[in-house]
Amino acid sequence: MLLGLIGVTVLVALALDADGASHAGIWAAVLTAAVIGFGGPEMLRVLRRWARA
Repeated sequence: MLLGLIGVTVLVALALDADGASHAGIWAAVLTAAVIGFGGPEMLRVLRRWARA
């Protein structure tokens, strides 16, 4: 999950940078933090179910 979220952060930062946004890395990190904050527990439950752990 951590590697996936890192990948999402990098891809969003690259997309924002290509769009010309200032501070693209910060905005990408804020977006990923919001996803983790609002959906983190549910994402972990789903991943546990998929891994049958």
